[in-house]
Amino acid sequence: MPFIVSRAGAEGLTYEQTRRRSMTTPTRGVRNQPDEDTWKDQVRALALVLPAGAVFSHDTAAQLHKLPLPTLDGTPLDVTVASRSARGSRHAVRWHYSKLPLRTAHPGGLPATDLARTWLDLGSRLTLEWQVAVTDVVLQRIPATELHITGHRRGASTLAAALKLADSRSRSPRESLLRVNLLIEGAPAPVVNLDIVEQGVWLATGDLVWPEFRFIVEYDGADHAPLKQRHKDANTRADLSAAGWTVQPLTAIHFRHVQRTVTMILNRLRSKGWTG
Repeated sequence: MPFIVSRAGAEGLTYEQTRRRSMTTPTRGVRNQPDEDTWKDQVRALALVLPAGAVFSHDTAAQLHKLPLPTLDGTPLDVTVASRSARGSRHAVRWHYSKLPLRTAHPGGLPATDLARTWLDLGSRLTLEWQVAVTDVVLQRIPATELHITGHRRGASTLAAALKLADSRSRSPRESLLRVNLLIEGAPAPVVNLDIVEQGVWLATGDLVWPEFRFIVEYDGADHAPLKQRHKDANTRADLSAAGWTVQPLTAIHFRHVQRTVTMILNRLRSKGWTG
């Protein structure tokens, strides 16, 4: 664990011992063991020397809350303070100021803005697609009534649109991103993670389902790679096909070309009777 150092040393070490090359210096006045240099260790280190009342916010809070983000490099660390004079000059810290009361939480024991405030702060940082992916996860943990878009906040239009498009039944960011892109292109809204039941028999849970067109889009992520799982998927899709359902499986490669994938799905929907 990181620890604060002074001229008197620290953690049972003399000052000279804390200066050993084997020690890392994640931020000024703090040392860490060389085998403890993960992103979380850097956050813990900075937490030891934060100004009074300061909390991690924005992207850093999102990562602490395990919200989906387009990039997870983790730097610089975002910190919000309640007074402009409290902002420091530490390396790799992006300082923010808020005169509004900070709603705080302690994910992983670290001070951070709570889920609702973190959601607000991300509104000016994320595209609509990613804000929906975040909102889907947030709504699995807190009710929508806790999400308030205040005043003339930057990103307010993105936040409002994300709330309308969000669906707490989503189980993965890729699923959320694809759903939003389909809706933007005018596709009929799918039912998310719908149980498919035929004549009283449960057949499957579809990722994105259009019951009126008996059409399902399924994302085959890494958990679908093992042979046993692929065998199970094949049997499930055979049962769905026999019951009159069409299944369109997607892989990670499809998500490298989202617009092409969206066009393919729209064409499949048209072939099933959609007139949009």
